[in-house]
Amino acid sequence: MAAIMLQVEAGPGVKIKVGDKVKKGEKIGISPDQTNLILSPVNGIIEDISFDGQGHLFVVKVKEL
Repeated sequence: MAAIMLQVEAGPGVKIKVGDKVKKGEKIGISPDQTNLILSPVNGIIEDISFDGQGHLFVVKVKEL
């Protein structure tokens, strides 16, 4: 199955790490503009988290299970 890429604010609110299992609707973080929660759209596993310094955000890769 395809991986889903999510962008979240790179702040202390991110409590996930690579290898974590997430459920559909589980909080991943806060939107880069800090106006909305970013929720996992699928049941999956956190496959990668990378930092984008220009946007001061994390790019979270969720692999659907």
